[in-house]
Amino acid sequence: MFGPSVRKGRLDTALLKEMILDPPGCFVYLCGPAISRWDRLAARETGTTPQPKFIETALAGLRQIGVPDAQIKRESYG
Repeated sequence: MFGPSVRKGRLDTALLKEMILDPPGCFVYLCGPAISRWDRLAARETGTTPQPKFIETALAGLRQIGVPDAQIKRESYG
């Protein structure tokens, strides 16, 4: 039986470390909002950097805990 797995809040490296027991041996599938072409264009026009969304945050955390890029599949929208 699984324990409570519903969490509230933003995804972070600590949660990824807790949930992914074998980072080099796992495959991760991400689906969620990402920085869009339009976000980049708007940021360029205002001289700012677009804020990371789910995909960028998750990718950074997965790389930090040692999940190989080749084992991360993603689908984004936004």
